Amino acid sequence: ISPGREKVTFKCCNNDYVPVCGNNNKNYQNECFLRRDACKLQSEVLILSEGDCPAGTYHNI
Repeated sequence: ISPGREKVTFKCCNNDYVPVCGNNNKNYQNECFLRRDACKLQSEVLILSEGDCPAGTYHNI
């Protein structure tokens, strides 16, 4: 860990299926999985829409 950087601990997401589509065109099982992925990628991933992304435009997570 770099000086001044805290270690990030990921909480466990529940397995509830409440799908969301991220602005990165990826489907997420729920908002928690989207936020966890954004943290891992160290980038901003926003909810584009509730439910799955439109067919042909997505990648499942």
